[in-house]
Amino acid sequence: MLSRSLAAAGIAAAIVLSPPQPANAAVKVCRNAQSSGIVAAETELAGKKLALERWSAKARTFGGSFANWGIANHKMVKCVKARSGRGYECIAVGAPCVIQQVPPKRKRLDPKAPIET
Repeated sequence: MLSRSLAAAGIAAAIVLSPPQPANAAVKVCRNAQSSGIVAAETELAGKKLALERWSAKARTFGGSFANWGIANHKMVKCVKARSGRGYECIAVGAPCVIQQVPPKRKRLDPKAPIET
């Protein structure tokens, strides 16, 4: 019984005294907001889909992982009836982001920077 207690104490001491392992946390890295530009479509649903496709294509220029609308920041998709009375005009705006395991050197984003079109 005493040998078990000593073994358990030795294991506990080894765990407590071992050097800490560095922890890697995933971080969300974002770019400045991007716009799809105004797109025209027959239906609101088609307009939203086209706007998101254009936004994804633009975000993809930063790297394929940035094209994921689901993790973008400050997202907005807006449609209005076209002035002509036929169809809709839509736009998608959002800051493309990616999840990285190791954070990059941080570049300060300018909050007053215009949305890139």
